[in-house]
Amino acid sequence: MATSNNTVVVSRIQNRRGLKQDLPQPLRSGEIGLSTDSRQVYIGGGEIGSTENKVLIFENTDNARQIVDSIANNQIISFTVPHRRYNTSLDGLNGTAKAFTYTGGSDVSQTNSSRDVFRSTVGAGNLVSIETGSAFDADDLTVVKNGIALTGNNTASIGNLTTEDYIFSSGTSLGNDHTITFKSIPLTSDDIGITYYGNSAISRALSGAPSGDANIKPGYSALTNFYARDSVPTFLQIPTDLIVVNATTGTGYIGFQHKHIAVTALSNSDVSTLTFTNFLVSKDSDLIDNIAFTESSDTFTVPYAHANQKYVPTSTANNFNRVHISNCSVSAVNGVHNITAANATHFQFAISGYSGATSGTLAHTRVLQYDISGAPSSGDITTSLNTISGIINNRGNITTGSNVTQSWGSLHVTPEFDSATGTALASKKVYFTHKSTQNSNPANFTLHESGSTLTNLKLTAQNYNRSTNTIRAQLEQFLVEAMENVNLNVFNKIQVNQRYKANATLDAKINTYNLNTNTEHQKHNNTHQRQSTKIKQQSV
Repeated sequence: MATSNNTVVVSRIQNRRGLKQDLPQPLRSGEIGLSTDSRQVYIGGGEIGSTENKVLIFENTDNARQIVDSIANNQIISFTVPHRRYNTSLDGLNGTAKAFTYTGGSDVSQTNSSRDVFRSTVGAGNLVSIETGSAFDADDLTVVKNGIALTGNNTASIGNLTTEDYIFSSGTSLGNDHTITFKSIPLTSDDIGITYYGNSAISRALSGAPSGDANIKPGYSALTNFYARDSVPTFLQIPTDLIVVNATTGTGYIGFQHKHIAVTALSNSDVSTLTFTNFLVSKDSDLIDNIAFTESSDTFTVPYAHANQKYVPTSTANNFNRVHISNCSVSAVNGVHNITAANATHFQFAISGYSGATSGTLAHTRVLQYDISGAPSSGDITTSLNTISGIINNRGNITTGSNVTQSWGSLHVTPEFDSATGTALASKKVYFTHKSTQNSNPANFTLHESGSTLTNLKLTAQNYNRSTNTIRAQLEQFLVEAMENVNLNVFNKIQVNQRYKANATLDAKINTYNLNTNTEHQKHNNTHQRQSTKIKQQSV
């Protein structure tokens, strides 16, 4: 730029930048914000609630909307923590006030009168930090102004503040005053967020105190941390970098990896007996219900089109030579049976010595068999278990007649660690789940006993489903219990887009968070449709 006297002045413009969770919310109209961790650029649109505000576009991505919806539904839980916000003159942000006072039960802000700083159910005297067990002070807060974190002080007077930005004081009951006093008077255009808990506190609720204490709050043991309460093994625990709290809004998210949403069967104790035959598992999605059967001379005949593409006789070497019968009108027929014949119109199985109805209805599910009898039956347990997992995990596609089934099951040796040192230990347990390459969403299955295989592997013969046997379902239950607990004050609200825990009691206690997606500006080419999906976000 040149001035009137031809002097050259070099100017540098720097835009807002920082972690995605710390960017101002909202960005001002036309303001640019760089997310340094996700490498995304945001441009502010209109004010809060505007349809122009922070539009993120996924360009030319196949099934973009479905992918985003699936991630939001299955791999994210949203929550809110105790929080107070000042961002309008209605809050008293008038350009002259330096100190702001509210109670633990006050509204977050005049612009969000439906949400209190702390839940009204928090018991008397329990407005204390779960990390110290004492009343909240500046060390327990995250205070941000326009997305920038401020530094607090607990003891100085406002006139003595040097490098700090505010002082804070509070009581331990909902009716006690909480007062924050700033060194510099906030402007009417400022956006101030006061958040009582951050990432470390949420991690503490899941894993306990860093010292190894299982309690969430010092001295309170009625509800221990999630991992201790639900006996979650180390390898299934949630990485701390998938737990984030936005200090501007008081909103947080817990992200899940596939292993956290996958249905999983775990050994309930160390394996000690190394004698195995067949590992049998059936997938719920293979179930065919309400089919008529006839019986003659101990042989059951079940009509099923192209049964020879799904089943083969036991005498034939194949993974699908058994059937699981359920929902039978004759209860004695329920169970796993060997296939004796299969063709294009029906399949057959036999029950020796059967005496009962000669016709009725049933449900049938094909059973996947892994022959693990070749694993060492003596010697080192870890070696034997590794051999078993190798047999199952290395299975290729399974061909039955003209039908090809991709191997979906996966048996693993459980990673085990010394709780004190974190050192890896020789494993004496296993777990069975479904492969992420085959099932991006939870796949329910049933383990069936064969001889004493499951008993020796310390696995239970039962149905495993997403409502009971996923980390996410267990966490949903825990978070609600922690939120409702009058002695704790960590969570104000739990929000999910798709419930995993099937429990009517939780229905009124878990909310839904909104992810607004649409499929505007769809594009086509000669082979397939590509979607340009917009996600209008209310927060960064």
